[in-house]
Amino acid sequence: MLLPGAAFAASQFSFLDPAYTQEIFTAPQSGLGLTFANGLLVTRDDIGGNGTVLQVYGAATQVVNGTTVHSFTSQPITPLVGTSLTGGRGMTTGTDGFIYLNNANGIDRVNPTTYAVTNHYSTSAGPYGIAAQPNGNIVHVDSVNRVWSLNPTTGADTLLYTAPSFIDGASVDPATGTIFLADLGSNRVRVLNAAGALINDQPLSHAPDGMAFGGGAAFANNTDGTITKLTFAGPGFTGAVTETLIASGGAYGDFATVGPDGAFYVTQYGPLGGIHWVNGATTSDTVISRIQLVGGGGFDPTPGGGGNNRVPDSGSTLSLLGASLMGMMFMRRRLAAR
Repeated sequence: MLLPGAAFAASQFSFLDPAYTQEIFTAPQSGLGLTFANGLLVTRDDIGGNGTVLQVYGAATQVVNGTTVHSFTSQPITPLVGTSLTGGRGMTTGTDGFIYLNNANGIDRVNPTTYAVTNHYSTSAGPYGIAAQPNGNIVHVDSVNRVWSLNPTTGADTLLYTAPSFIDGASVDPATGTIFLADLGSNRVRVLNAAGALINDQPLSHAPDGMAFGGGAAFANNTDGTITKLTFAGPGFTGAVTETLIASGGAYGDFATVGPDGAFYVTQYGPLGGIHWVNGATTSDTVISRIQLVGGGGFDPTPGGGGNNRVPDSGSTLSLLGASLMGMMFMRRRLAAR
């Protein structure tokens, strides 16, 4: 598993809720899709739209504009005969541990150790939304905004839902199988139950691109350089949505995921908004930022359910910190009195 903390953590977002910390984790890189396999962050090389190389981030680091970031090794992947890896950017890791890539002509399953394609599924595929379901299936969005569920064992691809506008990112609650869709076409979040029935459809004040689930809530990586936490008034992610601003002042937000360390990883597309480095430079690179609670984690993709959200806001975090400090002072006074 990747360890937290680079020596110099650049502040990509000009505003960040004080309950959280931020750092530019990788840079510069061309990968857009995000997933974790074998505890390592993996992105997909999108130079020229080929998508035939995976970028795997380990413990090695490099310094970019005064900022220590993680570097990657390139892992070329070869498609099966008669298939192509082009036309896709999204990626996810299934419950079976394999990496799944969406492409123009289907979905490919990649061994996370050898990076060889082991299976090709001729499905209705698209370039972006793809996520793992707790039953072992892979939910994916095709180029005409239909949401499908692929059974990797049988190869059966079942239509779940057809959206009326452009769906970009997708995420799944690993406990209930609830599906969250970033409707970039109409600035909405659409929520499906595990069977694909629409259970909520709410307008948002920010345009969501990437979508991730963790700590009992959905999080949107938005095109206006903000990150918002989405909580719902009713049980089972029903009812009105509340948007809580986590970060702002960043670049165009694209893909998003939650890592095994419980941190939130988001792609920042530098040509639209700029990347801000520790030495004061602003560049047009594409980077991945990591956001986590003070002390680490906070977005753990553990069973959520309902409208509950286990990610504390800054007020509750500060309250806990204050209580901890008071307890320490009390203990010191007791020891001094002995």
